[in-house]
Formats: sequence, structure tokens, C-alpha cells
Amino acid sequence: MRPTAWVSVLAVALLAAAVVHGMGAPTRPAPDRPAPVIKPSWVVIGQWMTTDEEAVDDALDRARDKVNEYLRAQSPPMEWPIDPAYLRQKMWRDIKPEDEAFKALHWEKAVKKTINNKQVQLETKSFEGLGDMYRAAIHVSVLPDNQAEFKRQEELYQTKQREGRATHRQTILVRVVAGLVAVLAAIAFYLRLEDATKGYYTTLLRLAAVAFVTLVGAGIWLLT
Repeated sequence: MRPTAWVSVLAVALLAAAVVHGMGAPTRPAPDRPAPVIKPSWVVIGQWMTTDEEAVDDALDRARDKVNEYLRAQSPPMEWPIDPAYLRQKMWRDIKPEDEAFKALHWEKAVKKTINNKQVQLETKSFEGLGDMYRAAIHVSVLPDNQAEFKRQEELYQTKQREGRATHRQTILVRVVAGLVAVLAAIAFYLRLEDATKGYYTTLLRLAAVAFVTLVGAGIWLLT
């Protein structure tokens, strides 16, 4: 067989081996799709109150507890307490009768009302001796803008906490130093007076020194 034929056969064999190897090679897994963004949301019900405004305020207070629980459950936990004004302005959403979360409440006699430019659902019930009472269902949710604000407020809160701890430590240090100075001053005066009086007023001088240190210590504590 001519060399050209051998070269052709070898090329075909290499091509076949490459195809077989390619068929047996494991395929790369498809890239994972990004997880959907979860937007925490709550429909919060308040207690029965005498007016609809009070009912909404009570529901907002309970909603604040929900959001604070959510912040503490983060990793790492956020210690910043949600500002009631921020919750009212930036997290309070309209609630609608067709919302699935509201349908799950099974309120048969719900009335839609706009309070502070937000739609709420109110239920009215008459109680013996109390008259008509109201309870409110409101909608609160966490959007990406809220998440960013949470992180910013947490950083500010932690900075203030660190500054407060540093100030507290400095205050304690000032108290300790001032107390030591008072003790040393009392001892110095006591020794000088003890020497000047030749020991005739030892007891009286000791009592005066103790009283001086006590008064200085009380003053330092009250002033700082």
C-alpha cells in the first residue's frame, strides 16, 4: 500500500476516535437560573377598636412587629428597629378584596376605605355594651428599595451603638481617674495635717478625709 493510502486511513481512524470520544464525554450542566426574588408581604389584622382610625393604627403597630421579626431573622440579624413613620410612608400598600391574602381571611362584611391615602379593609361588629367596633386589615410588603434602606439604616444604627459604647467607656474611665485623684489628694492633705498637728487630731482628720472622698465621689457620679 502506498504511503498516501496509509495517511488517509490514519486520518479516518483519528477522526472516528474523536467522534466516539466526543459522544462519550459528559455534557456540561446548564447554568443555574437565578433564584426568584422573594418579596416578603403580610396582611396584618388589628384588634377590635372603637374607631376605624384606631383600628388601622393598631394594625400598623402589629405590622411593625412583623417587620422587626423579619429584620431579626436576617443573616446576620439586623438590630435596627423599624421606624413607624417609614413603615407608614414606604411599606404600607393598598389592600384589595381580590388579593389572595385577603380572601384567605374570609371576611364576609368587609368595607373598603381609604385612610392616609391607602386602601384598607374594615370589618364592623356590634358588641353588647360597647356598640360598634372596628378592626382593620392592612397590607405591608418589603420591596428592593426597602431592603437597601434597611441596610443603610442598620449601618447607621450600628455606628451610633459603637459611639454610645465608646462614650460609656470614656465616662467610666473619667470617673475612675477622678476618684483616684480625689483619694490621693485626701491622703496627701491628711498626711500634711497629721504631721502639722503632731497626731493630736488623727481620728478627726481621718473622718474628714473619708467624708471628702465620699463627697467627691458622689459629685463625680452625679455630674457624669
